[in-house]
Amino acid sequence: MAISRGNQYEHAVMAQALSRIEDPTLDEESRLTLHRSKISDQQVFDTAQRFMNNIWNVERTNPTSQQFYKSFKQLGGRSPEPKTDVLFVKNGTRYRCSMKWDDAWQLGSAGIQGSVSVMNMVLQKIAIAGGMGGGEVMRVAEILDWMGDTMDLGKLPQTQIRPLLERGKQQGEFQDLQRILGSRQQPQPDRLYIAFKREFIRESLTGGNVFGVSNDRCATHILDSTPQVSPITDAMINGMMDRVFVDIRLKNRGYLDPDTKNQPINEAVLRIEPVT
Repeated sequence: MAISRGNQYEHAVMAQALSRIEDPTLDEESRLTLHRSKISDQQVFDTAQRFMNNIWNVERTNPTSQQFYKSFKQLGGRSPEPKTDVLFVKNGTRYRCSMKWDDAWQLGSAGIQGSVSVMNMVLQKIAIAGGMGGGEVMRVAEILDWMGDTMDLGKLPQTQIRPLLERGKQQGEFQDLQRILGSRQQPQPDRLYIAFKREFIRESLTGGNVFGVSNDRCATHILDSTPQVSPITDAMINGMMDRVFVDIRLKNRGYLDPDTKNQPINEAVLRIEPVT
């Protein structure tokens, strides 16, 4: 089964870089074969090719070009998942890119405990900086405690976990979570919690608190499907404030019987995405 176009985009960019190395090593040839095997969408292939042609137009055989193509690295497959998908170095600058396909890309879709841990980091940072009042800090802390206690449902058959999720989403804490961070119907945040949502979006894009801002797993740029590379700036984050919302949804984690694909196993996750 084909992987998502977003994941294919990572492989397509890596394949474009590796295919332009003049005298590849056996490892580089093997990785090129692997990346090419993951690409099934022609539009994704064409977009990655256009990106590579646009970002570097020096003769391919030039030593500087070869150094550029060899600098590309894919960083996924670790825990916690890096925010940087693909890294490359151009003229001495490291581009740690979070790759996004189309306008419907999500900022995060992690399990409840992982999400609560990250949000507690954000809350602590905001509290120390004095970005919110004491009452607001306490309310966010209460909501995060509720998420960890009530919405961390583990991995259960869909028929068991769905009613538990729906029951939890009827509670006041969930309503307040969406009031603070936005819902699909009302993505604008409560003005008393603007600092928290802004830093939450920043963390969702970069992973700066989790990994440290100097770590390669912390993203510094967005590589979209236009294709354009853009630095993650305050202006970018501010532009998302009235568009990004959160929801708790079920995510597929396999099946009780993998052979027949009967009884899907689900886990509750916190989805972070823009209204489209």
